[in-house]
Amino acid sequence: MEALLRNFADLPQLALPTDYPRPAGDQSLTMVEAREVRSLDAKTGAALLRLSLYEEDREYDSSDSDDESSTSSTPAGIESKLAQDQKRLGNQRPTAFHLLLAAFAVLLHRYTGDNDLIIATSSPSSPAPLLLRIKLDPTDSFWSLVKRVQFIEAEAEEHKVSYEDLLSALGHEQTAGGPSPPPLFRVRFFDSTDAQDSSFLESTSLTSDLTVFVSTTPTDSQETQSGSSFSTPTGASTPTSLRTSFAFTPPRISLTLSYNSLVFSRPRISLTLDQLVNFLHHVSSHPQDSIGSISLLNSKQRKQLPDPKADLEWTGFRGAITDIFSANARAFPDRTCIVESIPAPAIGGKNGERTFNYRQIDEASNVLARYLVDNGVQREEVVTVYSTRGVDLVVAVMGVLKAGATFSVIGQFYYLSCQCTQQRLTGPVTIR
Repeated sequence: MEALLRNFADLPQLALPTDYPRPAGDQSLTMVEAREVRSLDAKTGAALLRLSLYEEDREYDSSDSDDESSTSSTPAGIESKLAQDQKRLGNQRPTAFHLLLAAFAVLLHRYTGDNDLIIATSSPSSPAPLLLRIKLDPTDSFWSLVKRVQFIEAEAEEHKVSYEDLLSALGHEQTAGGPSPPPLFRVRFFDSTDAQDSSFLESTSLTSDLTVFVSTTPTDSQETQSGSSFSTPTGASTPTSLRTSFAFTPPRISLTLSYNSLVFSRPRISLTLDQLVNFLHHVSSHPQDSIGSISLLNSKQRKQLPDPKADLEWTGFRGAITDIFSANARAFPDRTCIVESIPAPAIGGKNGERTFNYRQIDEASNVLARYLVDNGVQREEVVTVYSTRGVDLVVAVMGVLKAGATFSVIGQFYYLSCQCTQQRLTGPVTIR
């Protein structure tokens, strides 16, 4: 018990990102259960088998990969190889349960950024629950994490105690009239072939965000645990725990993810299962890759994102705007560039219009650019332009850009707003 208490000192609180605000106050323990079921195909089963056979001192050919484009199932000779290894090493090799649990822990780590996770599961030898404290780092290889999960589970099994005794020892019992203590965990991961404590499921359902049930066959029916809001998938499963054996053929595995639909959307949960499968396909051929470097994107998501290695000419960049303008001025000097409308009494002329061609605007902006450079304006400096809309503003902007600087326009509307602010602060101001 002392070793167990030391392990659970300073428990972390998992903060999963949610799609909707988490209920607060009296509604904090409100939930609407929903389920997403996914039957893993033969390629994913073969990926799990390949992982269980991995040897650190053996080179693996990338052609053995079970990625999404592969149509192979079980590599040649994998069944006899597995039989020989299990006979020689017993159950030391990771099973489907350990591989799936490690992959799920990676997803939780990537979603939250937390390096310290608490995941509740059941004991393979008794209905007593186990709490697994899994510490991981982005630089860890997936294979090292799998071995760590096996060790942590074996250690938890050796020191298992009833959930009620654990709560009492950790001081997490509900006191009369006092506030509810924070939950020990937010995520549960169960092998459905194990006998699970229904009282444990019932007492922790409302404080659990996600619960994964792993079964060895696709589930057509689900049997509700007595008194629990979560149900455990059942069906024609093998009588042996997924944690103590591995069939010699690709296992038929079904995952049922139970979640609180008040905080998670169905597309989010479906994406989580997609990413879990995609992750397994990758690590089946690259088990030594660091868990922080493995992409979680599936093929559909990759098609929606731009290729970072693609040619950037999609912008159609033809040069600086000043160069393009000057080239147009040389090619079409007399072509109309700007038509400015001004009230006729102010300046005269037909309909109060002034017309400027490209040569005039180019020459005027050149004069301004030379003036700015001669007076010390440096490249990338900011030149403030105070102007109303009109030809002067166009000349000023083009001249600043030709000088190599950038511009910040302050128009008359800005001046008026400042005057209004001053009027509110210091007294009446007449604006003419």
